[in-house]
Amino acid sequence: MRLDTNVSASGAWCAGGRVVSLDFDGLHVNSIRKGLPGEGGQVPVDGAEIVLFPGRLPVPAPQLARVAAHARTLAAVAYEDISANGDNPVTAHAHWGVFQRFPVVTRTMTAVWRMMAARSFDDLAGELEIGFVHPRTIGEHVTLSLIIGDAHGLLDAVATQALRGSLIDTTLVRDLHDPASSVARRVADEPDIWFQPLIAGFERDPGRGFRRC
Repeated sequence: MRLDTNVSASGAWCAGGRVVSLDFDGLHVNSIRKGLPGEGGQVPVDGAEIVLFPGRLPVPAPQLARVAAHARTLAAVAYEDISANGDNPVTAHAHWGVFQRFPVVTRTMTAVWRMMAARSFDDLAGELEIGFVHPRTIGEHVTLSLIIGDAHGLLDAVATQALRGSLIDTTLVRDLHDPASSVARRVADEPDIWFQPLIAGFERDPGRGFRRC
């Protein structure tokens, strides 16, 4: 399966944003775009609706800072996993701090793939610190779901609900975590696409590097 800019998208505006039906090489994903209006508050430009850009998050800055700090902690633990285990598959017989929480289909990924996953925690932490989170890849949607999954221990109930409701449509992420789903099976056929940009022009700086393991 290829996942790139050769996708078709259609949709209509509703109260919560633009409801978009995406076709990734025959794989249909429904999503809701929230925010990022075009210039002058106009309708967003077509082609930018694949990734959700929610605008400024409705969570107080001190609480977002706690979530961002936790994301950086997850990044550090992920790098420790790589240092300790390298390319070894994720199993119950070895110590893993983060990667055992990823979908089952990722458990035999290489250390290079895991480095990209670890870096995605830092990328998202930087955006959480400024209050705007723009996941650019399938992998970032997954790591973001792990960060948000831990938010209940870092935020009050109102902020937790606001963060969950504002950041991402979790349908795709839930399917990726379910080894029985058709989405998980198709993504498993080509796992390297997880850290390829979903939209040309929205990729991160490829020269930003990694932490030292």
